[in-house]
Amino acid sequence: MLGMAYNNVGDQQASRKNFAKAFELKDRRLTQEENFRITALYHSAITGNLEKELTVLALYKQAYPRSADAYNLSSRANALLGRMDSALQDFYRAIEQSAIPSASYYTNAAHTLIILGRFDEAKKILDQWSRKGSLVPSQKVLRYRIAFIQNDTTIMERLAHETPADESRWLDFQMKLAFLRGNLRRFRSMSENVVKQQHSAGKTENAADQLAWHGSVEAYVGRFDLARELCREAVKASENHEFVFDSCARALGNAGDEAGASEMALRKDRLLPAGHS
Repeated sequence: MLGMAYNNVGDQQASRKNFAKAFELKDRRLTQEENFRITALYHSAITGNLEKELTVLALYKQAYPRSADAYNLSSRANALLGRMDSALQDFYRAIEQSAIPSASYYTNAAHTLIILGRFDEAKKILDQWSRKGSLVPSQKVLRYRIAFIQNDTTIMERLAHETPADESRWLDFQMKLAFLRGNLRRFRSMSENVVKQQHSAGKTENAADQLAWHGSVEAYVGRFDLARELCREAVKASENHEFVFDSCARALGNAGDEAGASEMALRKDRLLPAGHS
């Protein structure tokens, strides 16, 4: 549960640490349902083996057919594998089965509908949640995305006014929006500020993630020297994080550095626990 809480506030470093610890302790006086949940989360967050996670979740749903959590985890894995229709079906089942309304279930369903291009349905889901409680930061981002696509400036202005400028998910979204609009100066400034904030908070892996992702973006726009520099900083900040290697492999590959990209891929592969495929 602590791993989930850290994930929800954007602290991936602490989240993975707790998921790994939970898996280490999972066979000590736990229920079958708790074992299913912990094993599934371990494959989701630590090994990245989504097919193995779905195998665990199929058993979880079979043993506990009214578990909203089982359907929510299954839908997330299917979404990451691009199986959006199956994901949406499971998200709806999670909402139906939940005894207490969960913001994350509504958020996940809305996000899936946006990916499918069903924007009005996504708005409906978010409106349903807003009648139960205020929109959480990730939901505000989704609502802003819909408004941006539909050129609804009224909603965009209202959300921008309501949301603290330094809220992590909102800041991350605004940074990506700056890049989408071609404002690279603002994008780079915001990215540097995020890295400084993460370092100040002692979240070195999160800072490394940001550096690596920034590097992949710079390579995409042809700033290959800057991309290499950012990746060097990212690896230096976190020498044992798969997301860094993944992003930098893409960055170096786009920069034409085949050897560097291969090295990043190999280093990522060495980090994954046995049994990953």
